Amino acid sequence: MATKINIYSLKAVFMASLVAIILGCNTTKTENNKLNYLNQNKARLNDGLKAISDSTYGTIHSVLIMQNNELIFEKYFNGWTKDSLHMMQSATKSVIATLMGIAIQEGYIQDVNQKVLSFYEHKPIENINTWKEDMTIEDLLTQQHGLKWQEAPWNSPDNTWRKLLATQGDWYTSILSTPMECEPGTLFNYSNAAPVLTSGIIQEASKMSIDSFAKRYLFKPLEINSYRFWQGNDGPKNNGLALLFLTSRDMLKIGQLYLNNGRWNNKQILPTTWTKKAAKTPITENHRDNRFYRFGYGYFWWNTPKASGNNPETNSDIYLARGDGGQYIIIDPKHKIVAVITAWDLQKGNYIFNLYTRYFQPEIHDVITPKLFAESILSTHVEISATLTPNNRELYFAKKDSFYANNQKSTIYKSININGNWSKPQIASFSGSYSDSSPFVTPNGKRIYFTSNRPISGDTEKQDRDIWYVEKENNTWGAPKYLSIYNSEKSEYSPTLDKYGNLYFSSYREGGLGSGDIWVSYLENNTYQTPINLGSNINTNTGEWGGCISPNGDFFIYEASGRDQNITHDGDLYISYFKNNKWSKSQHLNALNSGGSDLSPKIHNNMLYFASNRHSNFQIEMNNNNVDLYTIPLDSVMALDKN
Repeated sequence: MATKINIYSLKAVFMASLVAIILGCNTTKTENNKLNYLNQNKARLNDGLKAISDSTYGTIHSVLIMQNNELIFEKYFNGWTKDSLHMMQSATKSVIATLMGIAIQEGYIQDVNQKVLSFYEHKPIENINTWKEDMTIEDLLTQQHGLKWQEAPWNSPDNTWRKLLATQGDWYTSILSTPMECEPGTLFNYSNAAPVLTSGIIQEASKMSIDSFAKRYLFKPLEINSYRFWQGNDGPKNNGLALLFLTSRDMLKIGQLYLNNGRWNNKQILPTTWTKKAAKTPITENHRDNRFYRFGYGYFWWNTPKASGNNPETNSDIYLARGDGGQYIIIDPKHKIVAVITAWDLQKGNYIFNLYTRYFQPEIHDVITPKLFAESILSTHVEISATLTPNNRELYFAKKDSFYANNQKSTIYKSININGNWSKPQIASFSGSYSDSSPFVTPNGKRIYFTSNRPISGDTEKQDRDIWYVEKENNTWGAPKYLSIYNSEKSEYSPTLDKYGNLYFSSYREGGLGSGDIWVSYLENNTYQTPINLGSNINTNTGEWGGCISPNGDFFIYEASGRDQNITHDGDLYISYFKNNKWSKSQHLNALNSGGSDLSPKIHNNMLYFASNRHSNFQIEMNNNNVDLYTIPLDSVMALDKN
């Protein structure tokens, strides 16, 4: 069980510091900096400590902040202390990159363009071809080695790293004998093979074991005296320094060396150019999964958000070493900060970078927190696409069993607001027989549009989804109606109308820019016109899905997936404005979006409603299959874009 923390503990720190000042005690520059940091960030730090106490980010072991070369925040949790050695996991890779930079600084290695095989000529390497002969040190450092190498999932019988761990002997020959999958420098393939080979190169060039090299050229100058090397396969000489154990304070020193451009105590330990290379983003197209999608990659260092040729504004100078379970060295040059966070949680640990940016970074982007909506009707399943009647009395939403499973039946439900409480949801009168989703009550409350796979004629369900609507007749909803003008042979989703009756929707239809686009069918003389694509300021070559037009038709909020700006590959919310008779370039609602899927926005009475599988207590998705309804004042959302 996590150790509970008194969230008011910082108050005592503030008061003690103030008392010292009042009594005239000498307050050093470091103490002043600590006081300033604590005072300026008091509320968020308390929130961060509570999140740690609640195990929101898993079991945290330590949080240390160094700013301007001074340790201004240091806390340990759950029995860990300043003397505890932490298993750095893959953060060890960043140390290996550091050793390679030092090896170049010391003249053992010429540069990163040297061929890998030139250091292993004495070994019986198999499967040598032109690709393998062309592999360079830089290809290893950027994880573009080209080897046919697989490390996920862990339990797969094809996991190359797991199979190697089960062996003893010459790992360097085994790795280099692996067949090539592609030309080096063309495909990012994150692996443990690359740092092992990098360590081997340092050993071959320096004629020193990698642990001896690390002690002489890195640990001794930085006064790192407490450490441990993993002893698998008879130690680091044979395992390529696959795993290192350091204290949190000594992890800070590694980060500080980079922040100081390779200098330590007025001595150049690491080339300045090397520290810059590590922070840059040569790799932007890494594997698109929820943990790593937003991160770029340098020389065994991650950076975030990832840069993009099409979106250079997403680049950042923050870079980090990170290891499985939550081992982080975070370098934040803008704030002259190095942060170290250690933890253990194989799922939540992937999101610990958010713990820094949300609570411990001196300046953060505005973050707005939506509230759960109609909490009494929510379940452990998926509630999505909330829409209300103009009088706020009736709520309609779609519900299905699982967020991730394909080809599920979705049903539209109805709930009544009775004295401020939402009634137990019942299947809407027009739904239940087929898969129905994306309900939308029109601004005048006279129609509900939705999508369905119901047959246009006959009894056979359609393979795609079309837009249908029901009309209010004698205070009840009539039979569903179909209109062919805005439907196609491909699926249509998420219909929404402005007060003029213009119908906006998403569709897979031909003529789009990506896998799904936003379209509009204008209502002219009571007749819907042929749908028009909203254009490249809204649509991209990825996917644009559920959205909602404002009642006046002057802005559009929608979900998009796969974009470089997205926090993850899953859906994030964007906004675009209709100005000067055209749609503006859409803006990412960064402070509202989470690490999960944020989708199906609806606008009603100056409130934004949307669905999300974010954790209800914080802004991170962890393969959460539970999708709930959220709401937030529309003014808060509009203010984000103005910022």
